[in-house]
Amino acid sequence: MIIRILHILGSAHFGGIERLVLDLANVQAEDCKLSTDVLFLQKGGEFLDNFLEAGLQCHFAHLRSGYDLSICKYFRIFRIFRQYDILHIHSFNIFVSGCAVMSGKKIFYTEHGLFGFGRKKTWTDPIKAFFLKRFLNNHVDYITFNSKFTKRIAENRYRLDNVESSIVYNGIAFEKELAFPPEIEGILNQIRGKFVVGTTSRFAGVKRIDRLIEAFKKFHRNNKDTILLLVGDGPLRDDLQRLIKHLGLSEQTIFTGFRENVREFQNLMDVCVFPSENESFGLVAVETLSLGKPTIVFKDGGGIVEVVGGFSQHDVVEDIPDLVEMLQYYYNNRNEISSLLPDRIRYAQQFDVRNVRSEFQTIYERLLN
Repeated sequence: MIIRILHILGSAHFGGIERLVLDLANVQAEDCKLSTDVLFLQKGGEFLDNFLEAGLQCHFAHLRSGYDLSICKYFRIFRIFRQYDILHIHSFNIFVSGCAVMSGKKIFYTEHGLFGFGRKKTWTDPIKAFFLKRFLNNHVDYITFNSKFTKRIAENRYRLDNVESSIVYNGIAFEKELAFPPEIEGILNQIRGKFVVGTTSRFAGVKRIDRLIEAFKKFHRNNKDTILLLVGDGPLRDDLQRLIKHLGLSEQTIFTGFRENVREFQNLMDVCVFPSENESFGLVAVETLSLGKPTIVFKDGGGIVEVVGGFSQHDVVEDIPDLVEMLQYYYNNRNEISSLLPDRIRYAQQFDVRNVRSEFQTIYERLLN
């Protein structure tokens, strides 16, 4: 029997959830027991071409917002839902969840930990939380969490006393080969002979890029042959550029802007730092460990600590001075960066997206049986 799966996403904009679902849907399409499609609630996004090029059937709800009141759109969503066996929801929408319930199909919800840390609360947040709690407890057949951190926060917020659940860590596609696009060449000239500290991130409050910048200022004071490589974009980019200028680091910092091929830029770094606070998981840490790179996070980083701490507790720092100390350690002990490279790669392989596929497939089969 072929199991028909529909992944439901908000959009195809750049982000960890979207990248995970893209990789997951690709490997699920390889399995003759699964038929996998995707529904985007809103059309558009940097990853949309990737989904289309992968040969996945993509549906579009064309919702204007999370509170679009078009009955015709929701009736169309309901009709799409009726074509599948399992609705795998990655992004909550009050009215779409109602369509899922009315469809009579099995509902699988993955909680990715978008709890709103680091952003201002809106008047709609309590409304959404109320309906999400009712949906999870009364209508969802199974819930997975992407980390112990996410599970703990979700259970505190939504109780989840009577719904079956488990933790399934996120994964990445390991077969992707590194490419060298033209923009890499220019950066290679800038970093030649330098010790590169960097991050790849969305520039938003929860990512706490300011902590990395403050630490790099102190680190660079005693190590002049160092460069800070910041890959990404987001609402705080202008603020971060002003901070760089204020600290006198403009000549030592490279802003690349948004880049889809982040692994190529991660591979330019000697040490990768993800200074997030309350991160739900952190696929980027898996990516950099899979390249054999030393990967440093903060103790209050949330789920990303589970990823990095599983390999090295020394790379989980307490504060900015502790980060400066670890950067100095790797600067002084570059032989360790090379010697532990194979171990980091082997450790990261447990987060292969094919392992995620296997765990999800077991759950799919249980739900239908």
